[in-house]
Amino acid sequence: MLAELLDLVRLRLVRIRADEHLAHLATLIADAVAWLDGIAFDGGASAAAVARRRMAVAALSYLVDFNDVIPDDAPGGTVDDQVVLEVVLSRALDRG
Repeated sequence: MLAELLDLVRLRLVRIRADEHLAHLATLIADAVAWLDGIAFDGGASAAAVARRRMAVAALSYLVDFNDVIPDDAPGGTVDDQVVLEVVLSRALDRG
């Protein structure tokens, strides 16, 4: 299921780069996708590493859900996505 999520995020990245409100997050999102794509989920990770992975998966899942707290097609509908992505992915990737 992770591979399917990452594929959906990659498709969504095309729209993100074109969205003036989210374009600055494209690198952060792409980095999260690459990080999750390259991780072996072998069970040997620390609890902190597992928590960071879960945070990244949750944030990316939120991104691809068009009917989240503020539906993406509503005016200002990407504001919630922007906040979730900036806060959660930055922490998951240990950047903030």
